[in-house]
Amino acid sequence: MSPVGVNLLLDRIVDKANRLYLRGEKLNPYQLMHLAGKILSLVLIAWFALFSGEPRMWRFFFFYFPLAYLFTLLFVNLIKPWLFKSSNQSFLQDTVIFLIPFTCLLIWLLRIPFGHGLDLFGLILPLMLGFRRIGCFLGGCCFGLPSRFGVLYPDSVRNDAPEEHRHNPRVIPPADSRVFPIQLVESLFSFALFAGLAVRLWVTRDFSGLTLLLFIWIYSTYRFISDFFRVSSVRPRYWNGRFSEAQVASLILFIVCSAVYYAIAQA
Repeated sequence: MSPVGVNLLLDRIVDKANRLYLRGEKLNPYQLMHLAGKILSLVLIAWFALFSGEPRMWRFFFFYFPLAYLFTLLFVNLIKPWLFKSSNQSFLQDTVIFLIPFTCLLIWLLRIPFGHGLDLFGLILPLMLGFRRIGCFLGGCCFGLPSRFGVLYPDSVRNDAPEEHRHNPRVIPPADSRVFPIQLVESLFSFALFAGLAVRLWVTRDFSGLTLLLFIWIYSTYRFISDFFRVSSVRPRYWNGRFSEAQVASLILFIVCSAVYYAIAQA
């Protein structure tokens, strides 16, 4: 397919995704993809419980949706606005600051082996991220740099944006130019990373929790590079706007993960 054909296909997909209705109510494509990721995460949890042979992993199956609900209720709606004066989600920062500690607490409360629990969580994160970035692409957030190869977002995407963001060019897709679909690149990367981590776990049968460390290590490397090709973000930038908040976090996490992995290898 020619570049022009790919562009038209991307335009059509986005346009159709933003014209979905159920009983007269417009459906949010981002929320739909997020829900799809959650449902498949339940399938993943069931597979992991059978594959690992650890019956206590089924407890996580029944508490997964409450965990996701509490994340939105406590962190996104209450804690984050209070601490950071913002309710906008930032995958990497939110994962490290809230999701990992909260998951560790849940693993302890459910009396699940920590190694098994962290390995499972290390698979859920890239799976969910893959669907989340598809939702970002369809919803018009987290878009890339202006490009001849990309998507031209329709007016409906800008009209559906929150009022406080409608005139912010770093948040709203431009009306007069195409932008590179960096969200789809990250989605493909996340699914590939998920597959690689799952295969590694299948081959090694090593339930030590290393999957979560490897995910953060590899993803932080990718995110530092990919943010040079990403425009959209409400988060602050540093060093005269050269680096995003996610890049700063990625650099710190890469150093920390490298040190932890080296310590594990030397043990």
